[in-house]
Parts: sequence; C-alpha cells; structure tokens
Amino acid sequence: MRHSPLAWVGPAMILLIAAKIFLGGLFLRAESSPAMGLALAEDNKKPREAAAASPEKPSIHSLKEKELALRAREQELKKKEEELIPLKKDIEEKLGELNELQMRLTSYAKTLAEREEAMKDNKMAHLVELYTAMEPGKAAAIMEKLKMETIVLILRHMKGKSAGQIIALMKPEMGAQVVEKLSQTR
Repeated sequence: MRHSPLAWVGPAMILLIAAKIFLGGLFLRAESSPAMGLALAEDNKKPREAAAASPEKPSIHSLKEKELALRAREQELKKKEEELIPLKKDIEEKLGELNELQMRLTSYAKTLAEREEAMKDNKMAHLVELYTAMEPGKAAAIMEKLKMETIVLILRHMKGKSAGQIIALMKPEMGAQVVEKLSQTR
C-alpha cells in the first residue's frame, strides 16, 4: 500500500494545530496571572517613569537670565511707583480744593435761595400792604383781572377782615372761585 505524498500532512497538521493551541494557552495564562501581569506592568512603567523623572533641567545660565530679567522688571516698577507718588499727592490736593469749592458753592446757592425767598416775601408784603390800603371795591376790580394763583396768594397773606371785604365786592362767580381756591390750598 502506497501512501500518497500528502498523507503525512494530515497528522502533521493536527500536530501543528495542537502545538499552537498549547502555546497560545500558555501565553494567555501568563498575561492573566497576577504575578506575571504585575511584572509586565512594571516593565512598561519603567520607561515612563524614567522619562518623567528626568525632565529637562533648566540650565544655570537660563535661571540667571530669568533672575536678571525679574530684577530689571522690579527696578522698573519701583521707578514707576516713585513717579506716581507726586502725581497721587497732586490729585489728592486737587480733590481737596474741589471739595472746598463745592462746599462754598453749596453755601452760596443756599444764600441765594434764602435771598430770593426774602425778596418774594418782601414783594408779597408790599402787594398785601398795597391792596389793603386801597378801597375794597377798587382792589376787587383790579384783582379780578389777575391770575387766580396771584389773587389767592395776596388774599392769603392779608388779614381776614380786609380779604373778606375785597372778596365781597368781587363778581359772585369770581368770589366763589377765590373762596374755593383759598379753602383748597394752604
């Protein structure tokens, strides 16, 4: 019986497949074993640690350059700070002057308002005196031609008897309006 040249391939092929499965299982077990996995992890970690542990050290020359640059910057800042001190004093003086001027202006405005009020009071006193000195009929005739606000102001500052005589001599409609306004405003 003669064997074909490929007959030995079948058993050889089976042997190769079995060897591959066996060896593949060994590698799988080695990777899944904690001790083996730890050893592999340590081996992988060493190159990373070596790279991290040895960062590029700055040279003494570059450190000195940085120190000189920082000192120069510090000197520049001190110089600018010294230049700003007189400016700060000037600003503070100007603010003081402005505050004083503002107080003087406020005082002046208050004085002007008081004088204006006094003048109004003097004018009103003069008008009251003028209308009181007139005959009530003539005063009523003149007042009827004035604005209602002016009539009310004058009559409010007059004594009651004089104001009553003037109102009594006004036209009834005008007298009623004046009395109405006098009762509303105080």
